Amino acid sequence: MTIAYYTFTILLAFCLLMFLYWPWIEMKIQAESVSRSPANLQEYAELLQTQDALLENLKDLELDHQMEKISDIDYQELREKLLQAASDLYKKIDSFESGCTLIMSIQNDLSKNEADKSI
Repeated sequence: MTIAYYTFTILLAFCLLMFLYWPWIEMKIQAESVSRSPANLQEYAELLQTQDALLENLKDLELDHQMEKISDIDYQELREKLLQAASDLYKKIDSFESGCTLIMSIQNDLSKNEADKSI
């Protein structure tokens, strides 16, 4: 057999391995590019503070409506705006938390693989 045959076989095996392992490699690259920097943690803390403020505003709005301090029309408009803001906020929080969960999962998998290799 010739050198060209061996070269072709090795190249084909390499392409097959890259095809099979590419999703894992891509996740590893993304996990390394996304950091859990203090800025990201600060953003998460701000999201949670905003969540608390929105919930407090909804409670106050309900109380004001029950005490008839605001009209039914104003109540409905304000309530819809607050609920929409809360919905958008929860999407951001979910996105942040799922990103952190993915990163932590990948890091755990990588550390397990490294521990298995050292055994």
